[in-house]
Amino acid sequence: MNVGGADKNLPCASSVVVVFDRLALAEPVELNRSEMLRTKRDYYRTCRQHLVGWIEGQGLSGEVLRIGEPMAFNMLFIDCTPELAEQLVQAPHVVNVFANENFPVDLLT
Repeated sequence: MNVGGADKNLPCASSVVVVFDRLALAEPVELNRSEMLRTKRDYYRTCRQHLVGWIEGQGLSGEVLRIGEPMAFNMLFIDCTPELAEQLVQAPHVVNVFANENFPVDLLT
């Protein structure tokens, strides 16, 4: 997904993995595997929405090429400028950001 006014001509982009805080249920509940995965996916979908809102609120939409879709895991893949990658740890629910060196992004080809 492209965010806001993302500049398709970004000269350089970093592929990073954003790690969100883990879902903590207020009370122990009995959920089957399917229900737990759905609950986690919904929570991380909300985390992604908060992240997009934070990026837009900071006026940094043009620094993002792509934000991946949420999964049932607490990770999200983002292609953005290195400058934004350094700032992402300040976003809500984000506990860590690291380079995704397994999937390099080359925007010049």
